[in-house]
Amino acid sequence: MQPVARRRQRRLEPDARDGTGWSRDHDAARGEIALVGFDMHAVFVLHDLSHGRADNDALADYRAGDKLQSNTAPIYFDIGLVYSQKGDHTTALQNFQRAAALDPKDADAPYRAGAELRTLGRTDEALIGFDAALKLKPDFAPALRSRGLVYYERRDWANAAKAYDAGLAILPNDSFLHAARGEVWAALGDDARARAEYDTALKLDPDSLAAYLDRGDLEAGGHSYAAAILDYNAALRLSPADTDIIRRLGYALADSGDDAGAMVQYEAGLKVDPKDIGLLVGRGLVQLRKKDYDAAIADFTAAVQNKSDEWPALFDRALAYTEQSHYDQALRDLNAALAISPGNADILDERGNVYSDLEDYVRAIQDYDAAIAARPDFANAYTNRADAKDKAGDAAGAASDRARAKELDGKRK
Repeated sequence: MQPVARRRQRRLEPDARDGTGWSRDHDAARGEIALVGFDMHAVFVLHDLSHGRADNDALADYRAGDKLQSNTAPIYFDIGLVYSQKGDHTTALQNFQRAAALDPKDADAPYRAGAELRTLGRTDEALIGFDAALKLKPDFAPALRSRGLVYYERRDWANAAKAYDAGLAILPNDSFLHAARGEVWAALGDDARARAEYDTALKLDPDSLAAYLDRGDLEAGGHSYAAAILDYNAALRLSPADTDIIRRLGYALADSGDDAGAMVQYEAGLKVDPKDIGLLVGRGLVQLRKKDYDAAIADFTAAVQNKSDEWPALFDRALAYTEQSHYDQALRDLNAALAISPGNADILDERGNVYSDLEDYVRAIQDYDAAIAARPDFANAYTNRADAKDKAGDAAGAASDRARAKELDGKRK
């Protein structure tokens, strides 16, 4: 049984790349506050907040009307930015909403409120916030991008496409929108159109990290590993310490057969983040292929310790235990993986293999049955069930399963 594939798509935040939104640093924010004549006490409190030294009494003074000039909307906006960065999205939302109420002509505050609502999972309200921003500023790029992103995250491909197309009608040279539109085409299985959108995004912005990552994922998914590796390397040049990119590059190198190159990437990434689940699992898989089972198990164990519901790490550790004939430990891990991901065809198939190794063909066939029920085109499960039926004395059933496996393999080719 092969380790399960793990690829992740990532969408960068709509305003994080080109400065069209409000991704401001706090030194600049403090300077703006001072320039418009707010009480300097407010400036120092914002400085404290931005450096993690929030003080409730000071914040109360900061918000008090007698400490500020008449137009308080920018102050509430900046407080919202600080709380958003600190991860307190509810308080950030409250401040952005207050800023929007105080300055109903500013598109930034309703957009930011929408972004916080999206983070909080309140996506219908988020769309209202983005629409409010676009009513005030129809070409406001972050809001145009975010509308499509909400639908993309819902896997509502039709409305995501409409939203991105509407944005491109207004901003035809927006590289982010082209890359995002490419993601929708990829989700719909139209790789040619997806690639065309990524290519357009990169022509418009040769430093588009999102487009390099998305195109790399597309190429890797189509087993064009050389092209994927080029794109991931380009992305890594833009963001050298990004463990997500390092992980993808490592997976592509490993999938291409370059385990040594993959190991270099995993080691580099783990120096940045020793607890990165994907890097630990990736390195463990290389160790598993090298038959260094103890090292593989150590990496998979570290991954499970860092994230107890990481079923792929449990699955891969079970593979290593099986290679060592530690069947009780393998079954323990596979049962734990199934508790996290019930009905998972890969896990059921592998547990069937363990039962087959133990010559418990009744249980093995039951698991293969369940795997095929979960994934009717699972050729490998048919092959494994055929082997188990052969050993159980069901020659006719085995022949039927092998014929079906051959038919399914032919369709895939």
